[in-house]
Amino acid sequence: MNARRISLYVVFLAFALILEFWNLSRVPLFEPDEGRYGDIALTMVKTGDWLTPKMNYIIHLHKPPLSSWAVATSFKIFGPSEFSARLPGVLLGLIIFLGIIRLGQFLFNFETGIAGAWILLTSTLFLVVTRLLTTDIYLCFFIFLAMSAFAHLFFGDRHRLAYFYLGMLSMGFGMLTKGPVAWMITIIPFLAFALWKRKRLNIPLKHWLLASVLFLLISFGWYLLVMLRQPGMLNYFLNYQLMQRIGKGASGRAHPFYYYLIVLPLGFLPWTVAMPAVVAWFTDRKNVSKDETDKFHFLAICFIIPFILFSIFRTKLATYIVPLFPPMALMAARFWYGLSHKVIPVNRLIRGTGWVMAAIQILMMCGGIIFITLRPKFIEGIQPFYIKAMVGVLIGAAAAMAIVMFKGKLEWLFRTQVASLILMSIVGFTALPDIRYLNTKNFCEKILRLRHPGDIVMMYERYFSSPPFYLGERILSVGLPLRETFETKDELKGFIIEDKGAIRGLIAGTKRVFILTNQDGYERINSLSRGPIYILLKQNKILLLSNRPEAS
Repeated sequence: MNARRISLYVVFLAFALILEFWNLSRVPLFEPDEGRYGDIALTMVKTGDWLTPKMNYIIHLHKPPLSSWAVATSFKIFGPSEFSARLPGVLLGLIIFLGIIRLGQFLFNFETGIAGAWILLTSTLFLVVTRLLTTDIYLCFFIFLAMSAFAHLFFGDRHRLAYFYLGMLSMGFGMLTKGPVAWMITIIPFLAFALWKRKRLNIPLKHWLLASVLFLLISFGWYLLVMLRQPGMLNYFLNYQLMQRIGKGASGRAHPFYYYLIVLPLGFLPWTVAMPAVVAWFTDRKNVSKDETDKFHFLAICFIIPFILFSIFRTKLATYIVPLFPPMALMAARFWYGLSHKVIPVNRLIRGTGWVMAAIQILMMCGGIIFITLRPKFIEGIQPFYIKAMVGVLIGAAAAMAIVMFKGKLEWLFRTQVASLILMSIVGFTALPDIRYLNTKNFCEKILRLRHPGDIVMMYERYFSSPPFYLGERILSVGLPLRETFETKDELKGFIIEDKGAIRGLIAGTKRVFILTNQDGYERINSLSRGPIYILLKQNKILLLSNRPEAS
């Protein structure tokens, strides 16, 4: 590797580390997902039961446990914290960035790979997901590994068996991360590409059999072990986790088929704007060789088929589609490489793409100015300096993009865009801990300061997933319906009380009670209580109440 490539690696890795770790430890766990996965992993460490995931010490089999194992291992090494909870996902994100460079170099050249890494790093949704404690970045990691392995099988001739096993094992670990969706969005695109291009893998039958056995063991081993403990697991998995999520939209996340037609362009901004020009260039057979076209088709299929499947599934969430970002990033990167090296002739579509990207920056600048003028409530805690800094960056980015376009220096468009996005991300992550978003850390810290042995902590009519993590114990819930569970009501007695009126007896007792709820819960408690109810803390529609004043 020559000095120039080493320097490009170092510069990219330096900025990737900054964006991934900047203020990572100061941002409280978001509700509900981050709190849920943090609680599950911490419970594994506390109980020593790493086979059966539990949330608030109640069996929770919504997701396979691989991501929770990774987080629990991080807790064992570094202790429980927001940083150690998010660390495994951040490390996987960094590996994906480096993997994009290697895959881009294999398919095209090193410059395309490094451009793909920059695009992925500055893609709005992808960068956010790498910093979140969810299963999405884990699934994306294994999907990307499988895609890389099969790319080498289709287009390379070295270490074929190693890549074959890597692909099969990656799909198995993907299943252990998030269920059957992992191999549905990998096997189908790979088979479709092989049939379309008449690609033969030429893998001996014995290796197919062995790899298939390993794939099945990794994919279904945990499910079989849990079924031995929980006889209802099979019905729960097939009926609720598979059929209802695909066909009915379980967990309150049902969205129409066009949901991702809106989410994906926004999540991949600003690089979405260039995708029409990317497709137009690769479909022009006069400018692109057959080999390069085949590689583009491989990346396109790795994007299109999963996108269709995700759109068909009724259960949808914005973060589900991050596995689509790596192939999109490489397709866009190849286009920007051609543009910067003047391989692609500049036409009206490309000039229009540049002006649209410049217009987006100008609109963001105008939006930032309006935003700082209106000052919505959730940014009240942010220091004015950070808000002004963000507006300054937006103004500078808009001016730089406009200058590039007026001077016709389209080869500078990519670098200007990357630089502005990095600066915006740094300022944004600096201010993030002060934003009043949905989390319970401040409430739990107040409880820990005020509570005495024997005091009761509960959630009323509103479930919060992070208090068991921050308080390190099981939390009583009152007035919440009993969701799907494998324990009997007798086993949960004393921890889950479905009767909303039971709050009256608890707050009238001799013990001090801390209550986490929302405004509706507060009003109901006031109507049921015979004595005064004190508000100890209120933030972003969450209230901490007590039957005793703070000073008592």
